[in-house]
Amino acid sequence: MDGQGLQAIRSEIEAIVTLQSALNRLALTVDENALTEWGGPRPEEIDSLASDDGTFYRDELIEVRKRAGDALAARFREVAQVTRDRPELSVILGRALATGTGGVASLAGPEAGGVLAALTRTGAIRLDWAESAAALVREELEKLRAPAKPKTAAKAPTAKKKAPPAKQKTVKRATAKTARAPAKRAKTAARGKASAQKKAPAKKSGVKKSAVKKTAPKKKR
Repeated sequence: MDGQGLQAIRSEIEAIVTLQSALNRLALTVDENALTEWGGPRPEEIDSLASDDGTFYRDELIEVRKRAGDALAARFREVAQVTRDRPELSVILGRALATGTGGVASLAGPEAGGVLAALTRTGAIRLDWAESAAALVREELEKLRAPAKPKTAAKAPTAKKKAPPAKQKTVKRATAKTARAPAKRAKTAARGKASAQKKAPAKKSGVKKSAVKKTAPKKKR
């Protein structure tokens, strides 16, 4: 195979190493000594496969992919074992697995370690998928480490304030004044009628006297 094929294989190995590093993050949050040493190839090793003219043999490519697939399957099984009793980490592991394989592998389907090995041997794991899985794991772990916001305590219901006594007295006085007002008006009206009745006869007597004076005959001289 030529140099262009060598570059593609290098990208495959880089994707596998990136994906296993993302899985490492999950396991290391539980136990720093939970993982074994990475036994798969690394991107810089691929350059040594090429000869002086940039070509390499297909058998070498098959062997490299097989080593990478076995190492990735072993890494996944270690991480799954460590996070088994941590439901929040198992959820992240499932999401990272689906993202890093383009939705092919999952925790609910066939054994994910075997699926990862098969995908690696066929060169089906892409670098952009692996980088997305690594970003997902990093963001989700940061959310778990973030301190929880304290819940605001519910305010106790406050008792209704009673009206001050002074205001109640003011209301009573006002009602008393308004009650007295009609009585005063009635008394004033009664006095006016009485005075009118007293003045009426006087006017009538005056009219009669003047009438008598006018009708009286004149004396002869």
